[in-house]
Amino acid sequence: MLKRVERAKSAEVAAPFLPGAIFLSDSRDKIVMRPRVKLEYGESYSLYLFNCFRDDNGSPLLPSAHEFVVEAAPLRIVSHDIILPGDSLAMPGRKYFHFRFSQPLNQDEPLVVSFGNLLAETSLSEDRRELLVVLDNGLRANTTYELNFGAILKEPLIFTTATENSKHRNSLLRDFYITGYETHVEVEAHVPYLFRFSARIGDQSAFGKDNLSIEELVPNTEYDFEIEAENLFGDKETKVGRVATRKVATVTINEIMANPKLPKRVSDSVGEYIELYNFGDKPVNLTGFTIEVDAKVCPLTIKGSGFIILPAKSFMIVVGKKFDVGVFGLPENSAIFRMPTQTVCGNLRNWPMPSIVLRDETGRKISKFSSMPSAKEKGFSVERLNPGEKRGKEQYCYSRTDMGPTPLRMNGISEKGCE
Repeated sequence: MLKRVERAKSAEVAAPFLPGAIFLSDSRDKIVMRPRVKLEYGESYSLYLFNCFRDDNGSPLLPSAHEFVVEAAPLRIVSHDIILPGDSLAMPGRKYFHFRFSQPLNQDEPLVVSFGNLLAETSLSEDRRELLVVLDNGLRANTTYELNFGAILKEPLIFTTATENSKHRNSLLRDFYITGYETHVEVEAHVPYLFRFSARIGDQSAFGKDNLSIEELVPNTEYDFEIEAENLFGDKETKVGRVATRKVATVTINEIMANPKLPKRVSDSVGEYIELYNFGDKPVNLTGFTIEVDAKVCPLTIKGSGFIILPAKSFMIVVGKKFDVGVFGLPENSAIFRMPTQTVCGNLRNWPMPSIVLRDETGRKISKFSSMPSAKEKGFSVERLNPGEKRGKEQYCYSRTDMGPTPLRMNGISEKGCE
């Protein structure tokens, strides 16, 4: 417990150096350090606090260093699914157990899973958080078994073959989307335990997982499609129908400011924005378009019968009610669309940044921003490098140090490239 924290001017985490922000509790007797990058489990760090402490006489103390170790939280199973060939674990046939863990499994620990004395096959996802356990041997009815994970998890799970019921598999292609663009068609599927995914449009085919694109199609043409999905358990499902290619709006998510540099105690929403850019040669009516930030959907609409027109080769920024044009020196009559909410659309997180999708009035994806590989200090926006490229070819970088954020004008990285 600290005597009292008068103020905190700066904070650094070193060994290795990590930038971060420091916060005080309401009672001013606790300090919270929030690094802007991930700390590694088991690593030692030194926390340097400057001008933070005063002694009982009110005199400032010298800079101090405090050593601490980031301890790994206990590993636990977040959820599990069981896929059975019949109504219970005692039925013959392969049994699949799908586990999700609270953190990645240790690569140094041997991965051995067993039901009593029966060893099971295992398959680990790339992020090492999901584990598929396959058991070929039959289990006895009305018997309690311990599922042991060896060294990775100390406590076993208990299963009873008399009470464990199978989970019914839903339609594999219940959540699939097919969208026609000017010269290509995109297919997305969200299939649990997906093994194989294929799509045929006209006489062209594509194979892969989750997202497929079939190129070089004729504009304004209707095609027959056939989509097939197969999961890890051999279940298959096929969908057929027709899809048309048609021109889409020439609008892109061009810049995102989620971490503005503002005075202390000023809300980020004062400087947050999402910039749209019409790179085409004709104006675009944005009325009825939506912006999605993670799961939140925000329509671009005006009360009454007004239209939102974005002229050719022009920019518009979407902001919340709190946005202040003075932060970036913008005129009051700038091309700004203000949402009726305090923020742009939900939570523009600094890190990890949210997924942002722009859809037209029919629900088609027009532009998408997914994420950035690392965090950046305050005052840098995320800019699109190639606004004229078709959807699926987006490339984003942080704004340049020598140019800064560029609301309502051409991106600095478009002129000089990414740093």
